[in-house]
Amino acid sequence: MTTTQARHERRRVTTRCLGLATLLLVGCAGSATPRAAEPVDAFVDDAGHDGGASLGARIEEVMAPAFAAAPASLEQCVGGVAVVVTPESEFVGGWGATTLGGDVVPGETTLFQIGSITKAFTGLAMARRVEEGDFTAATLAGELLAADLRDAVPMWPTMGALMSHHAGLPAFPPNLVDRDGDGMRDSGIDPRSPAAGYDRAALRAGLASWSPASDAPYLYSNVGVGLVGIALQDRLGTAGYHETLQRLVTADLGMRDTWGEVAAIPESERARLATGHVVDGMTRAVGIPGQMGVLASAGEIVTSGRDMRVWLRALVGLDDTVLSAAIGRAITPLADGPEGRSMGYAIEIEDVGGIRRYRKGGNTSSYGAFVLWSTEPAIGVAVLTNCGGFRRVVSLAEALHDLAR
Repeated sequence: MTTTQARHERRRVTTRCLGLATLLLVGCAGSATPRAAEPVDAFVDDAGHDGGASLGARIEEVMAPAFAAAPASLEQCVGGVAVVVTPESEFVGGWGATTLGGDVVPGETTLFQIGSITKAFTGLAMARRVEEGDFTAATLAGELLAADLRDAVPMWPTMGALMSHHAGLPAFPPNLVDRDGDGMRDSGIDPRSPAAGYDRAALRAGLASWSPASDAPYLYSNVGVGLVGIALQDRLGTAGYHETLQRLVTADLGMRDTWGEVAAIPESERARLATGHVVDGMTRAVGIPGQMGVLASAGEIVTSGRDMRVWLRALVGLDDTVLSAAIGRAITPLADGPEGRSMGYAIEIEDVGGIRRYRKGGNTSSYGAFVLWSTEPAIGVAVLTNCGGFRRVVSLAEALHDLAR
């Protein structure tokens, strides 16, 4: 029997629910006190000890101080969810509130936007097509794009250069808020979602002023990964990023709470969306889910803690899926990255304390999130929040990964 098989043969222990947190596999309702909850699906280790309960208590100590329905400062966020998966125990629970001053605590089915973590999903989608032999990281993007964009520049970078932020493209297109080219900000542009409605025609106009390359230094680019998503869409003949994401990633993983575009979220599911909050001076103001237009593959995904658990289990190798080979490729270094890290398929790779870790953050005007995982040991962590620019998600995720070891 393999190690993975042995893990799945271990006896499962379902623990009780605390507070209003909605947990993995079991919905729970209790008092209105914003508390985390014990892991509902903890494994008993080989010695017969229930490691899940102690893990839940330690997660509570890390996460609870960071959230409050009425934050005392910008060091706190309104609400958030933590996801931790290991071979021995799993946890999905929430703190704070789904909206400022509210009394509903986020749970496993609460929806959050994850911003640029979307890029890691797009990277996995590209890695799958490479594994399937459709193209390689060295394929020029123009070979996959439809004619309207393919002809916009004389020389295209490789797909690998776009995916690893080495194509010399800027973070956002120069005509993002001036699409008619009159030198003035277009009316109707919402600063909480400036890329909403940005279409292929606008992107073609923006491309005219760029000189993409395949050997440029690292420069973080929503445009570059957005073009990867468009190339995948054009190659597959899909209607948009959400359909591309479903075909290449989420459907095969059984992720039922993940939408690649805000517009794709059914009306019947929108009540589950945590209200986003932006920083307005020293206070929090109501935000909205950001829309990226044709660049959705760079930052528009909305998902839940329940689905992030599924994704993390696949990433750390706890589940053998049709995407396992693609995951291996996606976390293989393609080029150098920021702060001494390497870049895989839009995934940052670092070595810390003798452990290779993989990381990706996402910040919109109204939501902040971070994922961190390793395969040896197999530990996956996600922190999802309804506060834009909440940088504390990084330290929270790192602390959760450390305590799960």
